[in-house]
Amino acid sequence: MGLIILATILSVPVVEIAVFIEAGNRVGVWPTVGGVILTAIIGTALFRHQGLGLIARARSSLEAGQMPLREVVDGLGLLIAGLLLLIPGFVTDALGFLLFVPPIRILAVAGLIKRVMRSGQAHVHMSADTGGFNAHQPNNSSGPIIDGDFVDLGEPERGTLV
Repeated sequence: MGLIILATILSVPVVEIAVFIEAGNRVGVWPTVGGVILTAIIGTALFRHQGLGLIARARSSLEAGQMPLREVVDGLGLLIAGLLLLIPGFVTDALGFLLFVPPIRILAVAGLIKRVMRSGQAHVHMSADTGGFNAHQPNNSSGPIIDGDFVDLGEPERGTLV
């Protein structure tokens, strides 16, 4: 996985520079620069619009007592889309804009989550009883995690049944 990330970090700037050079040769320097600025403006507007809608959906899910899992997946996809739009270039902008399409975003993030789960680097356990979940590192044999509130009643007096 680390090799894939390294290859991506090294190849993305080279590909973007090549696309900039080709676009500059075909349409000129200023239209190319204008295109980069225009994609940034459109991407920011889309990010804001979809992000605010996502927050509203998550809030309504929480108010209904439901875990907003779909909204979390959508949020991760929007975060990745926003990061891709921050990188100057047409290729990363195209990938970022693709992630603004909800079905593509959900499929991409679900695929990413499946890949991480298959790698054995993370485990998520869902409980149908409580609707909650916990995540832990592999080979964690410390037992279940119980979350709760408590009130310290102090030491019981002698002779008192507790």
